[in-house]
Amino acid sequence: MGCDIHGWVEVNTGIKWVAVNKLKSRERNYSRFAALAGVREKQSESSAEPMGMPADVSDTAQYDIEQWGVDGHSHSYMPLVDAAEIFLTTEYNPNGFARKYPLSEFFDFEQDNADKARLVFWFDS
Repeated sequence: MGCDIHGWVEVNTGIKWVAVNKLKSRERNYSRFAALAGVREKQSESSAEPMGMPADVSDTAQYDIEQWGVDGHSHSYMPLVDAAEIFLTTEYNPNGFARKYPLSEFFDFEQDNADKARLVFWFDS
């Protein structure tokens, strides 16, 4: 049985976090999953531990997470620019279009507001 990633790009409005885009790049990439949250590959120096869901997660992401119930696991989040770097370094074709525009290619998000954005994500198995 395979494992898939799910998630939302959220933006901080200054008052709360708002989900703006569903995770666009959802390919099954276990090297990426390990780097993001230690999922599906043995732990290594590049593996991260899942951080859980942020207390201030957006209503949209919270609803989506609840729909997965016990089938969703390894919930985590990180600044969008950090996620873009992981997505880029674990890309199967690192010399492609994504190298120049990783935020738009992976997350359908423009660079202008990247410092106010994060990726909230989880996995299923």
